[in-house]
Amino acid sequence: MQTAAAVYLPRVPLAAAIGLLFLVVAGVGLARLNGMEVTPGVGQALTVQSRLISFEQLTGGALQARDATTGEIIVTSQAGEAGFLHGSMRGLMFNRKRGGIPLTAPFKLKSRANGQIVLTDLSDGTAMELNAFGRGNALEFKALLGSGNGVTP
Repeated sequence: MQTAAAVYLPRVPLAAAIGLLFLVVAGVGLARLNGMEVTPGVGQALTVQSRLISFEQLTGGALQARDATTGEIIVTSQAGEAGFLHGSMRGLMFNRKRGGIPLTAPFKLKSRANGQIVLTDLSDGTAMELNAFGRGNALEFKALLGSGNGVTP
């Protein structure tokens, strides 16, 4: 008959590890209770440029972007051009259709002081940090801001 081998656990390091774990959990809990965010939210930097834009899918797959304030056509891109812009808007428009939200409701496009480009769907508050999809993709949207530096509320 065999006897079970005794397992030796060093008490001091084990107690220190458990204590450290407790302090981390307590610190995070205390920070969250006091309103501290886990990660910075979208758009924490100062907005340097923004524009309200509405998009319309045209026949033949073209996408037209208009300034929602003035009605000015910003750009009309044909199918096969500006692939990220078309793909993003197709997904966002699908969500709007599913939610019964008007497809022509404006989006707010912002350029931040930290270089972030943020697209916010004003109908539901969804915000996308476009730089997360790559610099070139974000630049497709940044071009819609134009060369002005006006900030809309």
